[in-house]
Amino acid sequence: MPYIAIKGFPKDDDTLRKVAERINAAQLELWGCRQEHINISYEAVAPRSGMSALSAARSCRTGTRC
Repeated sequence: MPYIAIKGFPKDDDTLRKVAERINAAQLELWGCRQEHINISYEAVAPRSGMSALSAARSCRTGTRC
């Protein structure tokens, strides 16, 4: 059962719905899973905290200290 958790800057409901629909379609097409098994969640994060988390993730990938 795929569980997709999205963290991003706050967006309007219409944009969130469109993103979820596209991710859902990709899961159905590429993974071949059933609709009832797909879970997508969204968590809005403030730009400042999101950027620091993104910077930390980039540092870990490039091999610098985490």
